[in-house]
Amino acid sequence: MTYRLGKTDYREMNRQTWRGPALWVVLVLAFYLWGSFLSTGVDRYLSFLSYPFLKINIYAREHLSGMADYFISRGVLEQKITTLENEQIRLRCIVADKEVLQTENNDLKTQLLLPIRKNNSMLAEIISRPDQTPYDILLLDGGLNTGRFAINQLVIIENIALGRVMELGERYTKVKLFSSYGNELPVIIGKKSLPAVAVGVGGGNFTMTLPRDLAVLEGDSISAPLLGDFVLGNVGKIIKDENNPSQKIIFKLPVNIYELRFVQVLK
Repeated sequence: MTYRLGKTDYREMNRQTWRGPALWVVLVLAFYLWGSFLSTGVDRYLSFLSYPFLKINIYAREHLSGMADYFISRGVLEQKITTLENEQIRLRCIVADKEVLQTENNDLKTQLLLPIRKNNSMLAEIISRPDQTPYDILLLDGGLNTGRFAINQLVIIENIALGRVMELGERYTKVKLFSSYGNELPVIIGKKSLPAVAVGVGGGNFTMTLPRDLAVLEGDSISAPLLGDFVLGNVGKIIKDENNPSQKIIFKLPVNIYELRFVQVLK
């Protein structure tokens, strides 16, 4: 037997058809909203708990880091002060040794009836150095207008011989350094006073050529007997070749001629 469905039955079936999907949509929306609520609530709770620690961290960075830098800087400064104090002690010892050696040297000269050199010099300001003038030339402030300088006067710094006055201008004095290219100067080397000839090569540098069998050591002092007790420097480098019967000695002035500001001119 066949029954016809009425309007009421169709409506009921439509309601059942949409009821399932609608329920799922409502559940999904509810789950999403509840999860969002829980997430926001947990984040707020965690933020509330971590806020004091965050503030402590910021305070520590702003204040304690400065204190750490202070202690580090102070430690570095104390280390530098200690280094300078040690260097000062070392320099005092060098000066004391120099004074003792000078006294012994003067006593020996007195016993040998040799004249004692007195450093009777004038201080002169340099107005032009080798980096501004050709070759190894110094220009000193003052010339004929001062009446202080004369040709061939020896120019020194402490016990180091630098050169001689070669020309007098109206307001300047020209000094030729012993290290000028091609300049030759008789010298003696080391404690054994080995004779040699120092040849200037410019820039405060010298070379010497000696027989290979002569014992020369790096650091040996080099002085010019014709200039008195003044020194020119110390042996810096020794070049030997098995096929060459000679050895080449290289040394330089103990001062940087490109940084000089003042020199002494012997009267």
